[in-house]
Amino acid sequence: MHIIEVLDIEKTIAEVQEAMVDNEPYYFHIYDEGETLIIVFKNKVFKLDPNDEATWQEARSYGAEKLGIPEDELDFDSVDRISKEDNWFNRQIMRRKQKTKIHRLYLELSEKYGSPKDFWEKWCKERKTKQDKETIVLGAMLTQRVSWLNVEKALNNLQAENALSIKGVYQIGKKNIELLERLIKPSGFYKQKAKRVFGLCKFIIENHSSLERFFKQDLARCRNQLLALFGIGPETADSILLYAGGKPTFVIDEYTRRFCKRHNISATKSYNALQNLFEKNLPKDVKIYQDFHAMIVLEGRGTTWDLITKIQ
Repeated sequence: MHIIEVLDIEKTIAEVQEAMVDNEPYYFHIYDEGETLIIVFKNKVFKLDPNDEATWQEARSYGAEKLGIPEDELDFDSVDRISKEDNWFNRQIMRRKQKTKIHRLYLELSEKYGSPKDFWEKWCKERKTKQDKETIVLGAMLTQRVSWLNVEKALNNLQAENALSIKGVYQIGKKNIELLERLIKPSGFYKQKAKRVFGLCKFIIENHSSLERFFKQDLARCRNQLLALFGIGPETADSILLYAGGKPTFVIDEYTRRFCKRHNISATKSYNALQNLFEKNLPKDVKIYQDFHAMIVLEGRGTTWDLITKIQ
């Protein structure tokens, strides 16, 4: 049971009812702009006066007699209002549908792991600062074929040089590529990675002036531009776009492939085929994509959110 503050009330009611299953014992509260309290069941809608509890009896009777909802759960006045922001509503609707195996696996992992914490909290939080986004981009470039602990050492070296940013890496690489190599050496393959990360930063600064302006382009254009750069493949491009850019593109990596095989989702190793499969079976929701991919990584590593502690 939730109260949702929305603007397009008729569309919201239709979406709620479409997501509901016939005769299941739950309902939604909705407040419209006029502060009318609306109770939505699968096949019936009640518009109530929130200041006159006597008008609520018909809705209570319907819920109790028709659907078998316990009367003490039909407490329309006792639920806190929740703002419809950051796609919260879409995630609730998805939880009601549960039509596909991928949906169910996402929900099972959500129950198992809860909300992202530690390392993943920074990558999966819904509101990121400019620094958060740029650190994620640099981390995504450096994490190829190495543990995150080594990437953190490289990022700390950049921070010590006041270069933990797209512009900072660009300026260092332009003046002294050998210095950039030394700073990111803990991440391994440092000569190759220095060339790649500098190439990305150079492209962003010289073509868009900032990461923020780069991300203002649509998903397809951003992705094509990243894939055209030296050393950036689909996995790295999608990691940057999903976690830093907040764009709805599902990341496929080796953990995802193993997860699909283990759960008999698909035996294919094709990046595009698996990405299409996940995106067709999930709502187009950045937060769901982020959290689900992160939890697939945890499953593959057998660790908790900190990426280090093993699950007993």
